[in-house]
Amino acid sequence: MQEVYVMELVGIIIEIGKFVKFAGGGVVRYLKYQIQFNDYLEEFKAAKEDLCRRKLDIESRLEPELQCGKVPREEVQKWLNDVDQEITRQDLEDEVRKWGCLSCCCRVKILEERTQEVKEIYARGDKYTGDCLVIEDQAIIFNDCVKNFGELKEMLRGKHQDISLTLRSQLCYGKIEKEIVKNWLGKVEEITGPVAKDIEDEVQGGCLSHASLAKPLKERIQEMERFYEEGGQLPESLVVHDPSASTVELPISEMQSGDDIKAKILASLLGDEVRKLGVWGMGGVGKTTIMMHVYNELLREVKFKKVIWVTVSQTFEVCQLQEQIASCLEERLTEHQSTIIRAGTLSKMLERHRPFVLILDNVWRGFELKDVGIPEPLVTNGCKLVLTTRSKEVTRILECEPIEVKTLSPEASLKLFLDKVGDDVLLHDGGIKETLKSTLNCIVDECDGLPLAIVTVAGSMKGISDPRLWRVALNQLKEHTRNVLGTEDDEFKALKFSYDCLKDQIKYCFLYCAMYPEDYKIPKEEIIECWIEEGLIDVMETRQVMKDEGHAILRKLEDNCLLEFVKNGKDCVRMHDVVRDMALHITRTSPRFFVKAGLELKELPEVQEWREDILKVSLMQNYIQEIPSSMPSPKCPMLTTLLLSHNSFLTIPEAFFEHMLGLKILDLSNNEKLNSLPNSISKLVNLTTLLLWGCMCLKKVPSLSNLSALKKLDLRGTKIEEFPQGLEMLTNLKYLNLKPSILFTRVDEEVIEEVNLGLLSEIPDGMLSNLSKLQHLEVSGKIPLKGEEMGRLNLESINVRECPQLEEIIASESEEEKEREHCEKMEEIKLSTSKEAMEITVPKLKFLRLVSLPGLKRICSSTIMLICDSLERLVIIDCQKLRRIPLYLPLLDNGQPSSSSLKKIRVHPKEWWESLEWDNPNAKEVLSPLCHYSVR
Repeated sequence: MQEVYVMELVGIIIEIGKFVKFAGGGVVRYLKYQIQFNDYLEEFKAAKEDLCRRKLDIESRLEPELQCGKVPREEVQKWLNDVDQEITRQDLEDEVRKWGCLSCCCRVKILEERTQEVKEIYARGDKYTGDCLVIEDQAIIFNDCVKNFGELKEMLRGKHQDISLTLRSQLCYGKIEKEIVKNWLGKVEEITGPVAKDIEDEVQGGCLSHASLAKPLKERIQEMERFYEEGGQLPESLVVHDPSASTVELPISEMQSGDDIKAKILASLLGDEVRKLGVWGMGGVGKTTIMMHVYNELLREVKFKKVIWVTVSQTFEVCQLQEQIASCLEERLTEHQSTIIRAGTLSKMLERHRPFVLILDNVWRGFELKDVGIPEPLVTNGCKLVLTTRSKEVTRILECEPIEVKTLSPEASLKLFLDKVGDDVLLHDGGIKETLKSTLNCIVDECDGLPLAIVTVAGSMKGISDPRLWRVALNQLKEHTRNVLGTEDDEFKALKFSYDCLKDQIKYCFLYCAMYPEDYKIPKEEIIECWIEEGLIDVMETRQVMKDEGHAILRKLEDNCLLEFVKNGKDCVRMHDVVRDMALHITRTSPRFFVKAGLELKELPEVQEWREDILKVSLMQNYIQEIPSSMPSPKCPMLTTLLLSHNSFLTIPEAFFEHMLGLKILDLSNNEKLNSLPNSISKLVNLTTLLLWGCMCLKKVPSLSNLSALKKLDLRGTKIEEFPQGLEMLTNLKYLNLKPSILFTRVDEEVIEEVNLGLLSEIPDGMLSNLSKLQHLEVSGKIPLKGEEMGRLNLESINVRECPQLEEIIASESEEEKEREHCEKMEEIKLSTSKEAMEITVPKLKFLRLVSLPGLKRICSSTIMLICDSLERLVIIDCQKLRRIPLYLPLLDNGQPSSSSLKKIRVHPKEWWESLEWDNPNAKEVLSPLCHYSVR
């Protein structure tokens, strides 16, 4: 068998040999490629096994990370996917069968390529052997962010609520939140409110991917964490003083009665039941005084954010009330808008100050709150409204809870009277004047329990102890009762009695105050100037003495309770509305006044209203724009005073003053649009005062040559281009003011530039020296002045500012005030004296001010000493070439110098002052306590 098998095999080999020999080299090549294919196949299988092992290795490293909620990095996951795809490809043997139709060469090439692909995938896995294979799971991260966001939002809201409650406990009237607190609360409200809602809506909407939302979500979380931390670092005190709140208490007099009424009003305001109160009673009964005390009490309460006091005039106008309320809020309303639009604006202003109390004093008629813009006081807004009125009907119209202020009882009236007149009037040699006591009781009865009448009459009788004079006073008071019987205001009888007790001079001064608008705060200095101009104060040695007399008259009127002292930035006086009504009642007959001041008139009263016997007319503080050219000149031959200030006149007809030739005082001041004056002013030969200050468009004044009686000419704040013609003829002129308009413009946030709008550039030679009676001179602008010419004037006061050409001033010994400012070329201030004099006495000089005189080297010569026994204030700023101040300081008994009358010294710079030379070596030490160093 074996031999047979061998023989068959040999036969096969022989046959194969024959075939090979027959087929040639192709078979050899076939066998060669077949062997090569088998080698590549083994290599492919080995590469694939290596790839599987690497995959298993990487997956084993991934597993614990994936269990922690992480996910493979994107490139790792892609590699794993590629490996899976390669591994799951169809089995290679199956593929080989499909390759049977291909030549060995092609199959080897395909297998080689497949092997290379596997090796490349394997090689890509090299970089994952040591690197981090995973990242955070974005979905988990996002969900955590959403959770943190919600928790932080609630924590921040809680912090916001805590700080808001603390702030509310610290807030009271006159306090506001600090800016840092206000900003923090506002931003937190925004972050936890609309911003948070927008993010939550996007999360719930699912329109954006987690990746898109994750970044802004993280940013908001970081922002909330920052604000939460800042909230914990806010200061303990969250409030500061509110500069816009009028925390200044009203100046009040002692309440004579009404403590129970005051307590009732306060209880109603601090409670929640009553929202609107109407305090009513007859004029002079004390309504306003009670409410002023209530106002001051409310300033100390924390219940209200704002307490507003507005005095309503008898001639009530919606626009005027809107302006007053807005002014109290330190806001402004647009002038030319309708009252409805303004009402809406004002309502929003008031809303910002809730809860508030609005006190409307002296309301005469009812109105709709919405027409003004006053929000209806409700429990929900916490606001309250209080009004005082003489009419109970007004309280009904405004739906207020009425509270009546009644007159005093006989006992309370007597007590008040004695408090004011003094108990000592009843004492006589240790006993009581029974007859005087009886008369006094009758006088008190005539006052009808009105506190205003009682204190006014008591003021008139203060210091009088003669029973006969008291009986005369009683008879006069009863006579006044008969005279006013049947009139609308019976309270006038007591006030009229007090008026009649005044001297005639003081009576006229008092009546002049009624020329101002109702409740107007009249500056004391202004009213005294008016009295001087009217000739109501006797001509005295100097203007200052006349001013002192004016202050004495004011004191008398205040003591008699006919005027009230008030503060309005400066010392002022005010007429009680009942007192003013009485004054106007008097001026309806003799002396006859025509007063329509502050009534918001837009047209001049008809010519029929200008009576021939009128002495004084006041139309100040209105909105009158023109006088019709067709209107004939009012026939007022007795008219001496015409007050048209603070209006809107553009021009004045030529014939307007034709029948006013007796006019002495013409006040056109503060008519900012007035651009020309009629030439007929030149015919007012009796004119003593012409006031044109504040007429910012006025460039020319008619000839003044005929106005020889003129004593005061005020042109400050005008745009006068030429020196008024004929001014040199005004030999009686005592007061001349040529200061120009000044405009303040903001250059940047810190610098405010002062712009001089004056156009007057020259004063003709010899002009000032003709004004021999001139006492007060104010000059400014780039006007060249000659010191020698000014030195010839007998001035009481002079204010020279920004006169760069002025080189010297020769001043007289009678001056009371000297002011020199910005006169760059001035080197010396001389005083007229004889050559031999070693001392110069300037007895009236009270105030010496030298500012920005860089060239000033001397005050008098180096050998002269100034004796200024009345000098109270000394101001020297930026005069650094001045090396000596020749002030004589009197010596005390111990030989040390005394500062005498000096009260205050202000200087700049400090180094200059310390380097000054003094005749007395101890002068600097004596003056040092009086010295204040100015920053400029």
